[in-house]
Amino acid sequence: MVYPYATLSDTTEVVHSEMSEDGRVKVYIEKAVYDGFYNATCYLPDYT
Repeated sequence: MVYPYATLSDTTEVVHSEMSEDGRVKVYIEKAVYDGFYNATCYLPDYT
């Protein structure tokens, strides 16, 4: 399950997962563009 964290002024959405058993949290950033989406995913705290 993901939880909304922030919506930026340019409509970029930032959401995050629950903390997993290994202590990591997935952070997902997405912005709608004309022909689809730009997105990025990382895992904290190891920044992968």
